[in-house]
Amino acid sequence: MTSKKVNITWPDASLLILVSAALLYTSGWSYAYHYFARYHMGLLDIAISKEYFFVYAFWVIRSQWVMIIIGFCLFFCGFILIEKYLKPLVGQTFKDLQAHLPVTSIKIFMLLSFLIFHLCVFIFFYYTGKRAAVSDYHYQTISDYPSYPLVKIWIKPDSKIKNHQFFVEELNSGCYRLLLKNNGKLYVFHSSSYIGKKATLVVSESKVELLQVLPYYVSCPDTNE
Repeated sequence: MTSKKVNITWPDASLLILVSAALLYTSGWSYAYHYFARYHMGLLDIAISKEYFFVYAFWVIRSQWVMIIIGFCLFFCGFILIEKYLKPLVGQTFKDLQAHLPVTSIKIFMLLSFLIFHLCVFIFFYYTGKRAAVSDYHYQTISDYPSYPLVKIWIKPDSKIKNHQFFVEELNSGCYRLLLKNNGKLYVFHSSSYIGKKATLVVSESKVELLQVLPYYVSCPDTNE
């Protein structure tokens, strides 16, 4: 008696690849959303390109690879179980219940079960992205932000900014770190801000005369040495 093999057809393989990409996108989006939220910024504010969410997904894999493996195992095992066991069982059950229940009720039950399973998988990947973001942010705070260099910013003299002199001196102090440079804007934060209360300044590049990236990764060094 030969054992039955599970054959995945090309359409099924395409579906697996598509859903896997969607799961990675979800984890990357969740990572970016929760990480930049720690700096009090939303994804709409910084206008990150959607392609970068896949890059963030690899950061999630790097940080939470055990959780990612568990998530994909749940997804693929669930898919195989549905293909190999659930479909034949549903077909037989459908024949048995057809005489007692309306066909529409059975179809609704099958659809809801399928959607709930995939929703749980997506929630799992969303949570994994959040967990990776919190972990990476915690690492940055306890390690004095090794991923973000200190910068000096010179504001154009003719820029119409309230408290112009204050911001000129602050941004030129060499105590601000460059968090992100995107969409014609500089996102900087003070390196000595206390944990959990990170105030992020958004500076338009059109008002910047000069940006100097300093070779320092410690809080407020003596840059005059």
